[in-house]
Amino acid sequence: MSLRNNKATRLNRYMMFGMFFLGIIVLGCVFAFLYLSFNKSDNPFVQQPQEGEVATDSILFIVNDSTLLEE
Repeated sequence: MSLRNNKATRLNRYMMFGMFFLGIIVLGCVFAFLYLSFNKSDNPFVQQPQEGEVATDSILFIVNDSTLLEE
């Protein structure tokens, strides 16, 4: 039996290609979610500040019903 026609070698080759394609799919999903996570200006669900308003962000950090940080 030659090394190229060995059953275990063929199985390892198929698993290697399968894991390669699975990795490509996972990377594609990661980049798709990153693309979708960025805010777009034409998104109707994102509230843009009106003219004359000051847009502020607040941070509230709560653990076990206790406020640890509020800015």
